[in-house]
Amino acid sequence: MATNARLRRPAILAALLFSLFLAALDFSIITTAIPSISYQLQSHTANVWIGSAYLLTSATVAPVWGKAAEIWGRKPALLSSIVLFFVGSAVCGWSRTIAQLIAGRAIQGSAAGGIIVLVNISISDLWDARHRSMFLATTGIVWAISAGVGPLLGGVFSEYLTWRWAFWINLPCCFAAFIVLFFTMSPSEPRSVSAGQSSGMDWIGTFSIVGVTIMILLSLDFGGVVSPWDSPKVLSLLFGGFGLLAFFIFWEIKGASSPLIPVHLLNRTSKVSPLLVCFTHGFVNVSSWYFLPVFFQAVRGASPTRSGVLIMPIVVVQAVTGVAAGAITYQFGWVRPLAWVGMALMTLGFGLFAIIGTSTTLALTVFIEIVAALGVGATFQAPLIAYQSAVGSADIAMATALFGFVRSLSTSISVVIGGVVFQNGMSSQSKHLTNALGAQLAQNFSGSTAATNVLTVHALPLYQQAVVKKAYVHSLKDMWAMYAAVGGLGLIAALFLRKQALDQSGSEAPERNPVELVQATSSPQMDRIPADGPHAE
Repeated sequence: MATNARLRRPAILAALLFSLFLAALDFSIITTAIPSISYQLQSHTANVWIGSAYLLTSATVAPVWGKAAEIWGRKPALLSSIVLFFVGSAVCGWSRTIAQLIAGRAIQGSAAGGIIVLVNISISDLWDARHRSMFLATTGIVWAISAGVGPLLGGVFSEYLTWRWAFWINLPCCFAAFIVLFFTMSPSEPRSVSAGQSSGMDWIGTFSIVGVTIMILLSLDFGGVVSPWDSPKVLSLLFGGFGLLAFFIFWEIKGASSPLIPVHLLNRTSKVSPLLVCFTHGFVNVSSWYFLPVFFQAVRGASPTRSGVLIMPIVVVQAVTGVAAGAITYQFGWVRPLAWVGMALMTLGFGLFAIIGTSTTLALTVFIEIVAALGVGATFQAPLIAYQSAVGSADIAMATALFGFVRSLSTSISVVIGGVVFQNGMSSQSKHLTNALGAQLAQNFSGSTAATNVLTVHALPLYQQAVVKKAYVHSLKDMWAMYAAVGGLGLIAALFLRKQALDQSGSEAPERNPVELVQATSSPQMDRIPADGPHAE
C-alpha cells in the first residue's frame, strides 16, 4: 500500500495542479479577447462584466466549498467543482448574447472558487508543513504560467480562430482532470458529519456571505459605469451589503452551531496579518493581467497576441521566484523574510509602472516587469504558510478556504477599483480628446469604453493617436499609483507576521495513503506546527 501510495501521489498532484491551471487560466485568457468579444456581441460593458462575473462568483463561494469539503469530503466537492466548470465553459463557448456569456462566466466562477480552494486544501493534506511549502509553491507557478499563457492564448484565439476557443479548450481538459482524480482519489468518511447529511452546513451563514459579496461587488461594478455612485441602485446595494455583513458577523459569533467562518480563525494578530498580506498581494498582482495588455495594445500598438508575449517576463520571473521561495522555506524555514522582501519589491515594481509612457523603451518596461514579478513570486505562498501555521492543524481546511476567499475577493475588488480609477482618468481627459477627435469619435475613448477600443487607436491619424495615447498613459499612471499604495499597506501588514517554527528536519510526515484525501484535514503528525502557533523562526 505504501508503494502504491507513492505512485499515486504524483498523479494526484499533477491532476490537482492541472485543475488549478484551468481555473486560473480563465482569470486572464479573456483579457486580450475582450475587444473581439465586445465587437461581436455588441456590448460596450463587456470588459467589466465578463471579468467581474467570474471574479465575483469565485470569491463568493470559496468559504462554501471549504465547508462542503469538511462535511462531505474532498473528492465529491472537487469533482463537483470540475463538472460545474465544464458546464460553465460550455455555456460560454456557445453563447450568442452577452447575457448568456455572463451567465456562463458566473457558473465558471462558482466552480473555479471551489477548485482553487480545494486544490490548496488537498495539497495541505498530503504533506507536512515543511514539504507543504515546496508543493504550495507549485501552485504559484501555475498561477504565473496561467497569467502569461492566458492573454497569449486569448490573443491567438481571437486573431486566428475565434474567441470561443478560450472556453472550448476547457472541455477536454476538464474531462481529463476528472478521470484522473476519479480513479486516484478514493472516497472515505467525511470529517464533520456522516456521509450524505447536511446538518453541519451553516446555511444561514452561506446565503448571508453570498449575499454580502454579491451586493458589495455589484455596487462597485455599477458605480460610475451603469449608474452614478449616488444613485439609489448603487447606494442600496452598498448599504444593503454592509447591513447583511453586520448580520453575518453576528450570526457567526452568536447563532451558528457550525459557523461557516469560525471566529477563532480571526482572533489574533498572527491570524489577521497573513490575511491582510494575502488581500493586498492579490489586489495588486491581478492588475498586471488586466491592465498591462491595455497599455501594450493602446500605447505601444501591440496586437492581442503580441501583448500576451510582452507580459511573459512576468510569467517566467514569477514562476522561477515562486520555486526559489518554496525551496528557501523548505531549506531554512523562512516565511517572514520572504514576505517582507516580496512585498517591498512588488510595491516598488508597480510604483515604477507609473513612469512608463509613450517614449519608454521596451527594455525599461521589461525591467520593471521583472522587479514586480520578483515581489509577486516571493510572496505568493508565504502568507498562506504563515496563516496555516498560526491556526494549527485542526483548522487547516477552513483556514485555507478562508484564505482562498480573501484572495478571490481581493482580485474581484481590484479589477473593479482599477477599472474605476482608469475610467475616471479617461473621463478627465475628455476635453482634450474632444478637441482633437471631435465629440463623436471621442466617445470611443470615454471612461466606460476606452478599455474595449484599444485596437482602434492605431487606425487614427498620427496626431490624433498622440492625444489618445497620452490620455491612456495619464489614466494608467493614476491607476498604478493606487496599486503601489495598496502594496505599501501590504508591506506594513507583513511586518506583523508571526515567526514560524517549521519542522527543521524536512522529513516527510508519517506515511499516509494520499488517496484518502477526504479524511481529516491534517493530523498533528502531518502538520508539525503546534496548534497554538509557532514561536521561533
